[in-house]
Amino acid sequence: KAVVSTQSTGESEKYSSSRNICVYVSMSEEVCTRAIIENVFETKKSLFVPYFNKEEMVMVKIRDLEDYNSLPVDTYGVRQPTDYNEREHAMSTCGLDLILCPGLGLQKKDYELEGEKVTTTIT
Repeated sequence: KAVVSTQSTGESEKYSSSRNICVYVSMSEEVCTRAIIENVFETKKSLFVPYFNKEEMVMVKIRDLEDYNSLPVDTYGVRQPTDYNEREHAMSTCGLDLILCPGLGLQKKDYELEGEKVTTTIT
């Protein structure tokens, strides 16, 4: 199991300048994002994680590491809030500066999403 380096993430200009960061909580076979989640709180940034169900996906705010640790684990082994309706939703309030998502087979490539350029970066 690999662990994402907070050193390489922390040295990224985009990460350093971001205030509102969404981090996908990794599944057991993916690169572990726990260190990045901890670093988001250490650097006083706001953390948002995805909440999924069959009908929607929203990015919800996690208050602190204690809040994160208290999230229930779903059937995929991912921590996910059940009280998502009571939490701040990033796209309804502050927006997101950066989204970090673990992946098993990614290619470095530019995409367009709702008219905005999106670059898949692999480090």
